[in-house]
Amino acid sequence: MTLRRRIIVAEQDGTLDAITALGALSGKGIGLGVGISILGGRPLPVAVRELTTLDHLADGDLVVLLDPAGCTQSQVAEAVDLLRSMAAHEVTSTSGPTWQLHEAPNRPLPTRGAFSLFLLAREGRESLAHLEAATGISAVAIGESGSAGEVWEFCSAEQVVALVERSKGSNAS
Repeated sequence: MTLRRRIIVAEQDGTLDAITALGALSGKGIGLGVGISILGGRPLPVAVRELTTLDHLADGDLVVLLDPAGCTQSQVAEAVDLLRSMAAHEVTSTSGPTWQLHEAPNRPLPTRGAFSLFLLAREGRESLAHLEAATGISAVAIGESGSAGEVWEFCSAEQVVALVERSKGSNAS
């Protein structure tokens, strides 16, 4: 049995943009996944729009790993609610303690009306057991696979760019 390969890119300060880099791999038959910081980087509602675009490029086969580093349990729960709401509704309004949205659009919706969500554990899954219980979302540590029958390869955005460049070179031969 051949295991399916999925490339996972997690946001990191000082590197190329993870979501944009993965867009270059869409359509190549490789499963895509992206780790996004809940509080760092781009604002979460903006990330949802970009994730929706990447979801469409990946034919609905996108895995999203939420990085809860530096967040309280209530901030993680609020982020999960925001992601789920924006993935299910074309217009979302919320007035939580972290995000306030008034009729924020997300059109078109993700292809399956939801994202395949996991929590990204940078220091082992055990560290997020309390968040798994609170959100009902499984944690995945870097280097693990979150879906049966898949091998998840964690890469930097720069490694994705190099992979694309190598594939361009092999196509020219």
